[in-house]
Amino acid sequence: SRQPHPSRHAVDWGFQEALALNPANVGTRLEYAEILEMTFHDAAAALEQYRTALGDYDDRLPADEPKRLQPQRRAEVEKAIERLKGQLKL
Repeated sequence: SRQPHPSRHAVDWGFQEALALNPANVGTRLEYAEILEMTFHDAAAALEQYRTALGDYDDRLPADEPKRLQPQRRAEVEKAIERLKGQLKL
């Protein structure tokens, strides 16, 4: 049997708590963005999280930092940003 989707409130609360502890955790932020997009169909909120993950955190890491996103993963995120901008007509 399929598990019901968690409530939006519960998901938002859980991720906000995690990000409050470590706002620079790009992986957590990207996971949150994916859930916002795929489960809750909230393009605007997902776009905000994707942009924050790249612009506010990943872009600020030194080029040789192992925690930086791999080029393939970064390209996937950039593609998601463009897709969402198209949905939102931005």
